[in-house]
Amino acid sequence: MILSSCFLSDWDGRLILINKSNEKIRWWQEIKNKSDSIPDTTYCDKGELTFILPNHDEMLTTQNRWEFSLRNKPDKILRVYIMSDDSISKYGYCKVYKKQIFKKRYDLTYDDLVKLNWKLVYDGN
Repeated sequence: MILSSCFLSDWDGRLILINKSNEKIRWWQEIKNKSDSIPDTTYCDKGELTFILPNHDEMLTTQNRWEFSLRNKPDKILRVYIMSDDSISKYGYCKVYKKQIFKKRYDLTYDDLVKLNWKLVYDGN
């Protein structure tokens, strides 16, 4: 019991993705070097991406605190990819990643997250 509560306390759930569009979206996040613009496709055929219904939100968690992953690391950013649920159904995850068929891509530093007050809003544009 003690080990599991210590493990769970490490997760950081401050960042919220808010879907203000009229469509169901899917998202993927990863910490990347600023110069690396291609998503990691190593496991693109495994599992499913979380979806967010219109006018709903989802916590974007990380096992390590965002400070550990991003703060004082000018070469690192959080990339959040927003994909159409229809594109995933039509092409599959791997093709969407490899062809970069995204509705939107956010490149965020730690300072950006703080300025956004840990709320990332996707409005469909």
